[in-house]
Amino acid sequence: METLLIFLENFLLSLAGLLFYVLWVAREHLYNFNWNIFYNKNKVFWLWAFLVQLLYTIIMSFYTELEQTVAIRLIASLNSLMDTEWNVNEEITVTIVYLTGTWQLSRFAKRASTKK
Repeated sequence: METLLIFLENFLLSLAGLLFYVLWVAREHLYNFNWNIFYNKNKVFWLWAFLVQLLYTIIMSFYTELEQTVAIRLIASLNSLMDTEWNVNEEITVTIVYLTGTWQLSRFAKRASTKK
């Protein structure tokens, strides 16, 4: 039961990361936004991004040690890359990883779905 709750929480975070990415990309089309193009012309992206997010969430839900390790390593990498020292609470690191990780997975899915 606990694994299911972790999965649901992580999947919602994954969807939030995907939503943030989609909103970020859509900012270029605010004046000529069209729902038909947004959904119908990007079906491959939506399917691919959803499957990638689902797989990522499943793996991280069943291997919580991996999830925490990835979170700590990501924060350490960001600290060293930006030459800062973010003292991020351990409970929040997983949330940060899901939001940034799913953003990156969405970018990869977008790139993969637009190649011809």
